[in-house]
Amino acid sequence: LYTQAKGIPYPCVLVIYRRNNGSSLCCIQARWMNGLRESAADLANEVMVQKIIEDKTGCRLIKQQTTDPMDYIAVRDLECSTKTVSLVEMRARSCPHTQYNELFFGRHKFIQLNQVAFALWIPVIFYVTFTDGIRWIDLTKVIRPEITYGNRGNPVSKRATDNEPVVLLPIKLMREL
Repeated sequence: LYTQAKGIPYPCVLVIYRRNNGSSLCCIQARWMNGLRESAADLANEVMVQKIIEDKTGCRLIKQQTTDPMDYIAVRDLECSTKTVSLVEMRARSCPHTQYNELFFGRHKFIQLNQVAFALWIPVIFYVTFTDGIRWIDLTKVIRPEITYGNRGNPVSKRATDNEPVVLLPIKLMREL
């Protein structure tokens, strides 16, 4: 599916979420297919962090497709089935967690993740790797976050779409893993 916004084509994905009670939720998710900025080093770091999270939480993380709003789903293997326990989003920062008071998180993605979590009745756990450890927060518990505008701050690869509304997440609310 493609939509048009100010003359720019946005690739979209039609997603149908099925709830445990049999009802379904249908939504269209806009996604920049060519806007993904994961390098080989980023992916290698993500796999290392994935293993740490799995060891600490006892959950298995399953990587999702690039068209999904979440990076992973966390599952627990039960005796005769597998239960999805949360959606997982990961980021890495090249600074200690004390350097800044807040993290930027894209408002659109924040809303998407919370909609999926609501439909599935599970939390969204946001893990951030800082130079001094891994911290996390449940995004479904963030009430009335402050919203501002942010950008990538890179004048070389600047695009009109780089200036977007962001949710400010206070780092002091994040727990250490």
